[in-house]
Amino acid sequence: MVTTHRLTSGEPFPDITLPATDGSQITLGETGWRALFIVRGAHCRVCRSYLGQLEKKRTAWEARGIDLLVASADPVAKSREFMLRAGYHGRAVCELDVPAMQALGIWMTGPDQSELDYVHPEPGFFLIDPDGNVAAAEVATMPAVRPDLEWLDKMLSYIVENDIRPRYGRYEVVA
Repeated sequence: MVTTHRLTSGEPFPDITLPATDGSQITLGETGWRALFIVRGAHCRVCRSYLGQLEKKRTAWEARGIDLLVASADPVAKSREFMLRAGYHGRAVCELDVPAMQALGIWMTGPDQSELDYVHPEPGFFLIDPDGNVAAAEVATMPAVRPDLEWLDKMLSYIVENDIRPRYGRYEVVA
């Protein structure tokens, strides 16, 4: 039986540095409000549609002070092309490897179960607070399960405007 660590609210987000589609390096757990979406990658039609919907929210979220970031296991060139085809113009990192996916508690699909020759993640969402801790996490076990972006839009506004963060097993407004 395989066991996987699941990130919980209030826990420090792992310091994972990955190449970005713009040629830079980005550390996932940097401080500041961050919405991190893990996507399956270029082979996934659902991801393509979801990224198009995410793009419609991106500028409003960034205006609220939320750094939006998308991550996949795809190689840089493939990821860059995929983001453009999907109509997503925000920041994206790639080459998410098995140790990074394990650190995030993401479900993985291997080459024996897909057309890819590398392991790729199933969808996930993490909200990281200004101190670099997990504020919220939603990890899917299959491709079709993802956060509803309309609902998430409302909740992110409320969380960030009121600086709500998990503390000692409960949520508090940080004074």
